[in-house]
Amino acid sequence: MKQIRIGIVGAESSHAGAIADVINIKKWIKGFKVDYIWGETKDAADKTAANYCIPNIVENPSQMMDKIDAVLIAHRDGKHHLKAAMPFIKAGIPAFIDKPLCCRLSEGKKFMDLCSKSNVPITSFSVLPLQVSFKKFLKKLPSAGKLLAASIQGTCNVNGPYGGVYFLGPHLVEMALSAFGNNIEEVSLQENRGNGVCKFFYDDSLIVTLNCIPSGMNAYGITIIGDKKCSYEPIPFDSNWYITGIQTFTRMFKTGKMPYAYESLLKPVQILEALEKSLHSGKNEKLKTY
Repeated sequence: MKQIRIGIVGAESSHAGAIADVINIKKWIKGFKVDYIWGETKDAADKTAANYCIPNIVENPSQMMDKIDAVLIAHRDGKHHLKAAMPFIKAGIPAFIDKPLCCRLSEGKKFMDLCSKSNVPITSFSVLPLQVSFKKFLKKLPSAGKLLAASIQGTCNVNGPYGGVYFLGPHLVEMALSAFGNNIEEVSLQENRGNGVCKFFYDDSLIVTLNCIPSGMNAYGITIIGDKKCSYEPIPFDSNWYITGIQTFTRMFKTGKMPYAYESLLKPVQILEALEKSLHSGKNEKLKTY
C-alpha cells in the first residue's frame, strides 16, 4: 500500500511536533509519514524535524508542493492559516487546518467556496469534543432534563498574543456547539484583568457562559443546571489527546470524505469574530450570516 506523505506548514506550534510524534515516532497511524516541514524560523523547523524524524526541511512551503499527498497548516496565529493553505488547495492537496480555521468569516466563506469548487477535502476542529470524557458527558446530558443554564470553564487568554480569543477559544466554543447546539442569536465577551466571560444567548432563552481563564487551569469542565438535575463534569484530556484528531484527519486524507460539512467549519469562526467584536464594543453582538 502506498504511504501517504504529509507536509507541515508551521513549526512553532507544539501541535506540529505532537502530530509528527504520533505518526513518525510512535507509528500509531499506519500508512502515513510526515515527510516535510516548513517553519516560521529556521531554528523552529530544525528542532521539530530533528526531534520527530522529519527528513526534509524546506525554505518555502511551495518546495514541498509536488512531494506530498496532504498538508497540515499549523500556525499559532490563525490569521495566517488561509493564506498558507490556499496554494495547496489550488494544487488539489487535501488539508487539515489547525484551529481556528481563520479569523474572518468573509475570508472563510471565500475559502470554502474555492474548496467546494475544486472538490478538495479539508477539515479543521478542536480536539476537545473528541475526548472520551466529553463524549461521556454528552451521553449523560439528557438526564438533566430541560436545560435552564450551563457554563464551560477552560484555559483561554482573551488578550493573548496569538489572536486573543481565537487561540484557545475554539476549544470552549466547539464544546458549547456540540453540547448545546447552534441556535445562538447573539454573544458577548467581557474581560476583567485578564479573565474573560463569554455568553451565548440561544433562541430558546438558554444562556451558556464560557469562563476564559488565562492560566492555572489543569482541566476543562462543564456545569449544567436542568429541571431534573444539576451537575459539574470535569473534562480531562485523554492520555494522548491528539490521537482521535489525527485519526479523524488522516481518515479524510485516505478516503477523501470530509468529517464535517463546510457550514459547520465556519460556525466557530462566526462566533469567535462576534466575540472579538463584543470585547471591543462592550455590547452584545449578533452573529453575521453566511
